[in-house]
Amino acid sequence: MDMNNFTVWHGILVSLFIMLIVFLILYLLAVILGSLKYIVKGPETTEKQEPTLPTATSHTDAEEKMVAMLTAACVAKQELKKDVQIVSCKRIN
Repeated sequence: MDMNNFTVWHGILVSLFIMLIVFLILYLLAVILGSLKYIVKGPETTEKQEPTLPTATSHTDAEEKMVAMLTAACVAKQELKKDVQIVSCKRIN
């Protein structure tokens, strides 16, 4: 292929060929990594571990309370048309 006769069509063909090669390499890597989970097995445990739920931290609870209080204050201020003050905050389910 002569560089003087190199057209846009040749450039598209070269680009598609290179993209095909890249995707084939990525597919081969995926197959290799996928087969590793069958080849290399970790230590087997006899007891099943129950998935633990994340415990609510004080930071998250405080943040949720603050959002609830601000929302309640905004709604109350719009309805009452005067200043409001939040006295307490209690979670209801």
